Amino acid sequence: MLARGGYGLGSREGWEGNRLVFARRMTMLGVDCDWRMTWTRTNHDRFQFVNQELLPGRTWAYFDESHFTRK
Repeated sequence: MLARGGYGLGSREGWEGNRLVFARRMTMLGVDCDWRMTWTRTNHDRFQFVNQELLPGRTWAYFDESHFTRK
């Protein structure tokens, strides 16, 4: 995955229903962190993803999200 100054490598076997989840250690702006990106298909022409960071207490904190629509 590559997005806005971060890099990491994640793989999944495929979609589980309408979701695809990547959770890996990655580097964001030079800092190593545990990151989760959840892709969700909302219909045939739309999807979104939500980014989360793992906090020291082992809970996931919302970071940001993006929405996409096929033209």
